[in-house]
This record gives sequence, C-alpha cells and structure tokens, in this order.
Amino acid sequence: MKKRKKRGRVRRRNRFVSYDYTISYSRISITFILIIIIGFGFYCIANKETAKEVIKSKDDVELEGEIVSEVMETTVAETEPEIIDLYAKPALNKVTIGDEVFSKNAVLIDLSTNQILADKNSNERIYPASLTKIMTVIVGLEMAENLQDAYMIPEDIFGYLFEADASTAGFQPNEEVKIIDLMYGAMLPSGADATIAIARCISGSEEAFVEKMNEKLIELGIDGTTHFTNTSGLHDDNHYSTVADIAVIFNYALKNPTFRQILLTRTYTSSPTNINPDGVTMTSTMFNRISGNEVEGVTILGGKTGFTDQAGLCLASIANKNGKEYMLVTANASVDCGVYSANTVDAITVYGNYLS
Repeated sequence: MKKRKKRGRVRRRNRFVSYDYTISYSRISITFILIIIIGFGFYCIANKETAKEVIKSKDDVELEGEIVSEVMETTVAETEPEIIDLYAKPALNKVTIGDEVFSKNAVLIDLSTNQILADKNSNERIYPASLTKIMTVIVGLEMAENLQDAYMIPEDIFGYLFEADASTAGFQPNEEVKIIDLMYGAMLPSGADATIAIARCISGSEEAFVEKMNEKLIELGIDGTTHFTNTSGLHDDNHYSTVADIAVIFNYALKNPTFRQILLTRTYTSSPTNINPDGVTMTSTMFNRISGNEVEGVTILGGKTGFTDQAGLCLASIANKNGKEYMLVTANASVDCGVYSANTVDAITVYGNYLS
C-alpha cells in the first residue's frame, strides 16, 4: 500500500508539472502574439504618417515646381530686350530747317535734354550709307571679348569690295590686325574691309553679325523703321533707316566711352602688323573736309560721313557750344548741288544758324 501511494504522488506531481509548463507556453504564445499585433499596429500607424509625409512632400514638390515654373517664366520674360527710349522728342519751339541746307533730311538734337530743336523730313525713309558703320562699331565693341586680339583679314573680301567701289581703311589681305584697330578703320576712313573683318572675327560671318545689328534695333525700339542687310552701308533696297533713327543709334553709341574716343579722333595709327611694321595711319573723313572750328563759339567734335549714289551725302556729328553738346544727322545731299562736300557745309550752316 505504501508503495502504491508513493507512485501515485509521483504521477500527480508529474501531471502537475506538465500542466504548469503548458500554461507557461500558452502565456508566452499569447504574449508573443500580442507583441506582434501591437507592433503591427504601430507599424501601420507609422506607415500611415509616412504616407502622409510622402503625400505632403509630393504636394510640396508640385508646389515648388509651380513656383520654379513661375520663376522660369519671369526669367524668360526678363530676358526679352528692354526697349531703350532714346528717341528725341520735339522741343516746344522746334523749327523746320530751311532750303539753305542742301540735305533733304536732317535732325538737330540737344543732347542734354534729348529734344529736337530743328528738323527736316526727319522721319522719311533714307538709305544710310556709311552711317551704318555707327551700328557696326557699337555692336562690335559690345560683343568683342578682347579688343587687343588680332584677326587675319581674309583675302576673299577684297574682290567684292573692289567691284562695289567701297571705301577701305588700307589694310591688306592676310594682314593681322587688332580688333580695336579695325574699329578705328571702320569709323575714321570708313573702311568696309574693317567692317567685314569685325563681323567675321566676332560672329563668323557678316550675315550672322547683321542679325545682331538688327536685334539691337529691337532693343532700341526702332526695328519698324530701320533695317540692315550689311555692315558697311553698301546700297540695298532693304537696307534703310531715317535720320531720326540714326540719331537714336548715334546717341546710344556715344554712351560707350571707347566709341566716343574713336569718334573724336582725327588721326590714328594702328599697332604694327605682320605686313605694316609701322602700323596703318588713318584719318577721319569728316576732318579731311573741315577743321571743326568754322562756326564762332561752336566746336564740331567728331562725326561719321557717308555716301552712295542712292543715299547722297550723309553726316552724323556732334558739336559743343557753351558747354552743351548737340547732335546733327543729315542725309540725301546731292553731289550735283554745286557745292563741294555739301554734307559738311550743311553741318556748318545748321550749327551756325539753329543753335541759340
């Protein structure tokens, strides 16, 4: 009997122990499941917040994209040429220039007020001849990276210029000339060889450079009444302007110190070249005809002449009287008027009679 009781206790103890382990395993399993459920819940909540952030970030990106687009649109708009208003306005006491002036078109402007003091058919279409070179030089000065760089003048341009009877600066085929010297060559002796060299050196071709000249007309607000087809002013029916427009271009160019220095120069010698070790000496075509001191109290400071059969004699000049500067642009003076150099004679007449 005693042995049986002992075995029974053992069995009960073993069953009890087994029962305790079963309960422990169950608790662990439930706890583990709860941890997984709670963890999954936190994951879902976190993922939901992340999704919100992603959506928010996407909205922000789209919003920033809209802002960037607006900025880009504004930037594009700002790159459009700004119209520079240099167009002279008539003075209250503006007068009409009389028949004592041979030029059929003329405009006299007070540069301190940008007012027209006197004019004659100033908005009538003209052919600007070599007054074109004012635009050629100012665009060249603005586009050239280094005015001290040298450019070899190509041989092929000279046959064309000879056939067109164009004026030249005196440079030779294959001569290596500094860009600044080409600028003087275009303005003083009115060299078409210099203008084509400027164009090819800076833009690769005359046609490409002329596009830049016409773009500048848009910037100045005169593209509706002026158009260029070449750099020198050789006649072309589609190469035209008005004296009022030339005055706008001239006024704009004068604000460039280098252009002004070139214009006021009477005689200039270029740097030595591979062909001319002493350089090339050039003289202003205007100062070949007048001294600039013909009118008492007035000094004609500088100017650019022009001529073709279709354009007649032309001149754009500036003068000083009593510390004030004036601009005169004339065109279409006939060579058959009986007066030598009618354009410079007209400058003397206008500066002498129409300045107070």
